[in-house]
Amino acid sequence: MSDCYVQTDIKEFILGGKAEFSIINSNSNKGYKYHVNDNKEHNMWFVAVQVGASFQYAGFIRKDKSTGSYVYQKGNKGTMEVTDDPIKGLIWVLAHAENMNPIIKVVHHGRCSVCGRPLTDEVSIVRGIGPVCYDRIKGRGL
Repeated sequence: MSDCYVQTDIKEFILGGKAEFSIINSNSNKGYKYHVNDNKEHNMWFVAVQVGASFQYAGFIRKDKSTGSYVYQKGNKGTMEVTDDPIKGLIWVLAHAENMNPIIKVVHHGRCSVCGRPLTDEVSIVRGIGPVCYDRIKGRGL
C-alpha cells in the first residue's frame, strides 16, 4: 500500500505507539523511513531511522511538560543528533502537524500506528489509525 498519505491527525499517528512511516519532501523527493514506538506509560517514544537496508535506533522523544513541545534526545545508545536531517524533519513535522506545508508528506505503510494491524477502511487509511485504536488514543492528550 504505497503513497497512503496521513491527511489528518498526523501527531496522533506518529505517536500512536507502533508507527511505521516515511516523511517525504515532494519538491526534493528526499525522505526518511521511521519506526516510532512508545513505552508503556505513553510518555516516551523510541525513534529508529532506516539507514541502508536496516533500521538504526536514533534516540527518543519526550513531551516537555512546561512548553508542550516534543523534545528529542539521543540518549546513551542513540546514533543520531538533533541536528541530523532525519531527526530535524521528524521534530519539524511534530511541531507543524496542525498546519503542515503541503510539500511535506507523511506516508504510512498500510498498518495502524497503534496496534500494527493492516488498515482496511477508507477513514482509517486516511488517518493511519484503525477505528478502535483511534478512540483509545484520543484521550492521551498528544
